[in-house]
Amino acid sequence: MNTELKLSAFARYAWFVLAYNIIVILWGVVVRASLSGDGCGQFWLTCGGEVVPSAPQLKTVIEFSHRVTSGL
Repeated sequence: MNTELKLSAFARYAWFVLAYNIIVILWGVVVRASLSGDGCGQFWLTCGGEVVPSAPQLKTVIEFSHRVTSGL
């Protein structure tokens, strides 16, 4: 019984991780389709040289949110 409970908990976790990764991939499609890939400029790890953009445009918000969800 305890083994089944552990397997069930692991299965739920695995399904959650799969769903989360699919959402991140689909959000990447939104980034690509909306041409927001350069929303953070040519900076990687920071967005426009800042850790959190202070006055972002829509494309910056889209790109930054994708970076945050991809990094989790």
